[in-house]
Amino acid sequence: MRGRWLGLGAPVVVGVLAVALWQAVVTGLGIEPFVIPAPSDIAAELAANLGVVTDAALATAANALLGLVLGTLLALVGAGISAAWRLVADAANPLVTATAVVPIVCLAPVFYTMFGTDAQTTRVVVAAIAVFVPVYINTLRGLRTVEPVHRDLMRSYAATPWEATRHVTLPGALPFFFTGLRVASSLAVISALVAEYFGGPVDGLGKAITSAVSSSRYALAWAYVLGAVATGLVFYAVTALIERNTMHRKNVLRASLGLATTVALAGCAASSAEPEADGLTPVTLQLQWVAQAQFAGYYAAVDQGYYADEGLDVTIQEAGTDTVPIDVLAAGDADYAISWVPKVLGSIEQGTEVTDVAQVFERSGTLQVAFKDAGITEPADLAGKKVGSWGYGNEWELFAGMQDAGIKTPDDVELVQQAFDMNGFLAGDIDAAQAMTYNEYAQILETVNPETGELYQPEDLEVIDWNDYGTAMLQDAIWADAGRLADDQEYEDTTVKFVKASLKGWAYVRDNPEEAAGIVTAAGSTLGTSHQLWQTNEVNKLIWPSTSGIGTVNADQWDQTVEIAMGTENETGATVITAEPPATAYTNEYVEEALAQLEEEGVDVAGTDFQPLDVELTEGGS
Repeated sequence: MRGRWLGLGAPVVVGVLAVALWQAVVTGLGIEPFVIPAPSDIAAELAANLGVVTDAALATAANALLGLVLGTLLALVGAGISAAWRLVADAANPLVTATAVVPIVCLAPVFYTMFGTDAQTTRVVVAAIAVFVPVYINTLRGLRTVEPVHRDLMRSYAATPWEATRHVTLPGALPFFFTGLRVASSLAVISALVAEYFGGPVDGLGKAITSAVSSSRYALAWAYVLGAVATGLVFYAVTALIERNTMHRKNVLRASLGLATTVALAGCAASSAEPEADGLTPVTLQLQWVAQAQFAGYYAAVDQGYYADEGLDVTIQEAGTDTVPIDVLAAGDADYAISWVPKVLGSIEQGTEVTDVAQVFERSGTLQVAFKDAGITEPADLAGKKVGSWGYGNEWELFAGMQDAGIKTPDDVELVQQAFDMNGFLAGDIDAAQAMTYNEYAQILETVNPETGELYQPEDLEVIDWNDYGTAMLQDAIWADAGRLADDQEYEDTTVKFVKASLKGWAYVRDNPEEAAGIVTAAGSTLGTSHQLWQTNEVNKLIWPSTSGIGTVNADQWDQTVEIAMGTENETGATVITAEPPATAYTNEYVEEALAQLEEEGVDVAGTDFQPLDVELTEGGS
C-alpha cells in the first residue's frame, strides 16, 4: 500500500514543484506574458472563464470522440480483412504508410474545401484519419501474432476456425489493439484541435486559443491549453479504464500524470546599432505577412537605395502564420515591425512596450463581401446569415459593425471560421465573407462565374466597407521599441531615418505603381502580375491622399480605434483592451521630423492629386 501511494504521490509532488518554480522564475525575472505568463495569471483566467473554456473543450471533445469512434471502426474492419487475406494487406500497406506521414496541417485546408467551412465534418474526418493508422497497424500485428503452440492446441481439439479465432486470435490481439487505441485517443484530440485552426464553425479550443493570442490575452490562451490537456487526459484515462476492465488486469491505471514544465529562457540582446564596416547601420524590419504589395513601400525603399541614403542597411523579414510581429520586436529580434493597431493595443495592455511611430495606412482595407442575391447590403442584414471571420485579431471591425447594428454574436449570426481565401464564399458555405480590398476581394474578381463563363464583376457583389459605417480601425503602422526610444538617442536618430526612407518608398509606390509591383515580385512575392498591380493600386488608396502627411497619426482616428477596441466584444465576450492605452502607445515626434526633411527635398507627402489606376484583373491573377 505504501508503495502504491508513493507511485501516485511522486508525480503530484513533481508537478507542484515545477509549477512553483515556474511562478518563481516568471515573477523573479519579470518575464513578459507573451513569452510565458505566470501560473497564477493562468489560474485566474481559468477561474474567470471556466464556463467558456469548458464549452470550447466540449466542442473539441465531441469532434475528437466521433473521429475516434469512426477511425477505430474503420481500422478494425481493415485490419480484419488484411489479416484474413495477405494480398489485401500487401495492397493496403503503402496506402496506410502514406496516410501516416501526411501532416494534419495539409489535410485540414483541403477537406474544408471539400466538405465546406460551415460544418464540423472536416474536424471529424481529420481526427478519424489520425486514429486509423495506429489502431490499424497495432490490431493487424496482434491478429497475426499467435503462438504456434496455441494454434496447435486448438487443432488438436478439432476447433473450428471461428472457435480458434474467438479463443486464441482475438484475445491475443487485444493487448495490441489497446496499445494502438491509447495512442489514438490522444491523437484524436490533437487532430481535432489542429483542424480548428484552419476553418469551420467558430467553436472549439483551437479557435479559442488563436483568438486569445490575437487579443494578446496570453494567460487566457494558456487556460485554453490547460483545457486541451484536460481533454486529452480524459480521453486517455477512459481508454485505459476500458482496457483494464476488458483485460481483467489489475493496476492498469495506477500511475497518474504529473505536470512537468521546463522553462527555457534565452536573453536576447537588442539589435546592435553600431555601424558596420561599410558605414551602414544594420536594421531589421519584421513584416506581418509574406512579401506582397501590402509592403511595397519598404521593398521600394530598399530597391531605390532610400535606406542606404540614410545610412541604413535594412533587412526585411517575412512572417509566417504563427508570427506575431510585435512579439518579435519586443524580443529584440527586429528593430521595427509592421502590424495593425488593434492587434498591438492588446499586447501593450499586457505590458509590451512599443510605440506607433508612423501610421502608414490611413484607411481600413477590410470589407465584408456578399453576392447580390444574398440580400446583404448593410451590417444589419448580416443577422441570420453565415458570416465569415478570419479571427487572429482581424475580426474587430466586423464585430463592431454588427454590434452597432444591434446584432448579438454569436446568437444572431452563424459565425464561420474563414480561411485566408475566398473558397468557402465561392462554394456557398459563407453568405458574407471577410476580405481585404487589396487581396481577397480581387480573388473573387479573378474567378470565372460558372453561370456566365466570364470573370465575376463588381456588379455581382455587395460590399460592406467599414470606413462607411464608423467602425474602421487603424491598420498597418510602423512600430518601434518604446524602451529604446526613451533610453537610446542613437535608436531615436535611426528611427527618424528609417521612417523617412520608408515614407519616401511609399511616395515612389504612389508615383510608380507598375514599377513598384515589379519590385515586390522580384523580392520573392508569388502573386500573379495583375493581382500584384491590383494590390499595389488598392494599397495606394489606403494611404493617398493623406490628411496630415503620410505616416501621421490622426488623433480622431486613433481615438475611434481605441474606443472600438475597448467597447466591442467578440463571440466569447472578450474585448481587445479594457483600459485606455498609455501615452507612449503612439507619437508623431519622429514622423513630423521625417516629413519636414522630405518636404525640404521636394517629396510630395500629401498626395493631394493622387489618381488610382484602372487595373484589369485576369483569371487567377496571372
